[in-house]
Amino acid sequence: MNDQVPKDPLALTSAWRLATQLVRQSAGALIEETAGSPGLAVRAGGRVVVEMELAGSCELRSVALPPIPRSDWAWPMPDQELRRLCTTLGSTARLEREPSSKHKRLWLTGMVITRVVGRLALSGTSLDVYDARREGAPVPRWLARRDDLRGIPSMDDEPAPVWAVEVGGDVVGALFDGWLLTPAGESINLFARFLGGASVEELANLAAGRPPLSEETPPGVVDLPDGPFDRNDDRWARVLYSFNSYERLADLGGPEHQRLAEILARVHDGTLDAAKLGTDVLRGALFFLERGCRHQGAWDDADVRVAAALVEALCSKTDGRLRVLP
Repeated sequence: MNDQVPKDPLALTSAWRLATQLVRQSAGALIEETAGSPGLAVRAGGRVVVEMELAGSCELRSVALPPIPRSDWAWPMPDQELRRLCTTLGSTARLEREPSSKHKRLWLTGMVITRVVGRLALSGTSLDVYDARREGAPVPRWLARRDDLRGIPSMDDEPAPVWAVEVGGDVVGALFDGWLLTPAGESINLFARFLGGASVEELANLAAGRPPLSEETPPGVVDLPDGPFDRNDDRWARVLYSFNSYERLADLGGPEHQRLAEILARVHDGTLDAAKLGTDVLRGALFFLERGCRHQGAWDDADVRVAAALVEALCSKTDGRLRVLP
């Protein structure tokens, strides 16, 4: 939401919470920015069915309903009141039910944004969330260089929003269809982590900037060992097997597995810089490299060099700690 009119942080939180709840209960519903004054809109069936202002009067407008003043949809709103309002909005807008897995990704993206802005709304920290793909939106250099997002269609075959999360004047992350993009070049699959047991709160921590490591390694995570990759070090073995690529990225022999094999081959011959790969791809490639070497019965020098390149890139993109994703 790159308009120059200041947004009300509490209205921003309320709008994302309400829009996310509508997406959760409605098939075909999308969240987008409103044209003109700062605000969020929910679109379904090719039309805008709900609009929420984020500056000025902060009204909520819906089809077949008179404008709803901010006091009747403001955050914090009890969950029961929120569900009642969403039921009313959904019925008057004739929103469809039974959201697909695609919409579950949109719901998760909205939930993460809601937690981030809700946590900061009362802190006095400057914050904003805006679609970085919208014409005229400020795009940080690290995000502008992400050519892997160009041309990705949304459900309506139009460019899907890439929600930039700006905290204290800096864009600390961008959320897209269940993925988190970071200034370090990571592509973190939030949806996979959510299905693997991560809480929305944990995912919001990632989106708002990584928390510092605790001294002890908690259950369900592995720490990257200090020093270079050593295939004979059990600590590195735990890292390689902390990401089950069969479940997370690719079935053995399928097209995605072939893609990972191509990535390993290109890293091996020097035609692909491992630093350009996202975190999940790096972990998946390491997993398949280890499985391939185990199948062959040995690691050769070329395998070790490829693993070292992948590990170096992984260490540069993380804070030294990885969630175990079986």
